[in-house]
Amino acid sequence: MKKLFVAVLALAALGACNKDSEMQFLQSNKKAVEISIANYVDDTRVIDAPAATEVDNLAKVGTIETLAEDNFAAAEAGQLVVLFANNANNVEQAFALEGLTATEGKYRFHDINESVTQVAIVRDATVAGSTGAWTYTYDINADNYVGKNLSAYRDNALVEYAYNFGVEGMDLFAVSKIETDGTKCTMTDEHDNTTYEYTLFTATVEVKPMLARVEITNFQCTDLGKTTLAAVTDPTVTGGYDHLTLGTLTFGGNKTYNFNNYVLKGAYCKADETPLNYFDQIFDGTENNGKAIAWNISVNTPYPAVKTVDGKEVAGDNALQVKMEAYAHDYKVVNTSKTLSVGFKGADKFEAGKIYRIAIPFKESNLDASNEAICVEVEVIIANWVVVPVTPVFGN
Repeated sequence: MKKLFVAVLALAALGACNKDSEMQFLQSNKKAVEISIANYVDDTRVIDAPAATEVDNLAKVGTIETLAEDNFAAAEAGQLVVLFANNANNVEQAFALEGLTATEGKYRFHDINESVTQVAIVRDATVAGSTGAWTYTYDINADNYVGKNLSAYRDNALVEYAYNFGVEGMDLFAVSKIETDGTKCTMTDEHDNTTYEYTLFTATVEVKPMLARVEITNFQCTDLGKTTLAAVTDPTVTGGYDHLTLGTLTFGGNKTYNFNNYVLKGAYCKADETPLNYFDQIFDGTENNGKAIAWNISVNTPYPAVKTVDGKEVAGDNALQVKMEAYAHDYKVVNTSKTLSVGFKGADKFEAGKIYRIAIPFKESNLDASNEAICVEVEVIIANWVVVPVTPVFGN
């Protein structure tokens, strides 16, 4: 009986050994993945994302926003979720970055399924509330992502959102293949104190908007009132305007901004008038005061390119246009309705993550019967969109 009991114990021990070996085998067939967020910054002196300050906006209506600057916050790490997917783009595992610690922008995950071949980082944003009290929430429940396809999150990040909430309302998506050079890493299970070995895979992901951004920093008629001022001393001079009442700006098929009948006064005004450009009123008397009319737009938006007519560059078919009414003090303008057409020089399409910044100076001659279209230079900025720690302190 004693020998039988010893034999039973030996078999039990062998079974336990085999179980441990099986567990180690199963673990060794899984992966460890280290993800580097290429644009992660530990420095908290980061410029916050631009928030819209305009009143209630309809879809694709521009808003008054802060100019984008370097180290512009695309997201906080705590708003992001990491998705591990297979070759069919199906999400097998997901982890929120909330509560995880990064080392120089790197996060390491163990026990990743063997079939995983790629990793995505997403921000799934929801906006609620009303004008002046918008709230932004981000889905960081990892369970909600498992079983979904990466294409859904990519497509969401490519679509212009219904309201121009600024960058904080954007869905974000970035994806990368995972690769290995055969390096191994180990992890000790805190429950059974067993050490497991994994093949280490790595991926580098840059988290930035998949939309483009347009910023208009100035809108001004450079010779408004000059002709009518000259007429004061020279009766032979006729024509010209003193005031322009600005209406609606449009471009790209459905992008708009309403100037709300703002009265633009000329730089050559009469003694009792103060010259104005559009940004005087909006931006406290300075030319732009670090602000702009801004849109966050799909990269498929038709570009307001230029074309050549009779050897001269003019606005093309997709021109930015501003409707306005023209008035003069010394005579009645017969045809007050005017249109300014503007083409963008310096680029030929909108690209994701880039900012297209323009000032629009124009002349009275651009508003006459011939409606001489103008071309303006575009400053194309490759913004340094960054991902900041979970609790950033901006502006310090």
